[in-house]
Amino acid sequence: MTGPRTTGCRLRGLAEVLGGAIHRSSRLVNLEQGDDGVLATIDHEGEAEQVAAEWVVGCDGVRS
Repeated sequence: MTGPRTTGCRLRGLAEVLGGAIHRSSRLVNLEQGDDGVLATIDHEGEAEQVAAEWVVGCDGVRS
């Protein structure tokens, strides 16, 4: 059986290989859908960042 830390590391590595990213300690502030995808505004430790993507996956974690 694989533990959660190992699973998380493997999933992060796979996401990066596929061109994705995993943002921890972040909060989705706004999400706008357009014809070509979405524009997400993310608050990461007080810094706002806009990310354009074809799709977004929300994984709230165990404390949601």
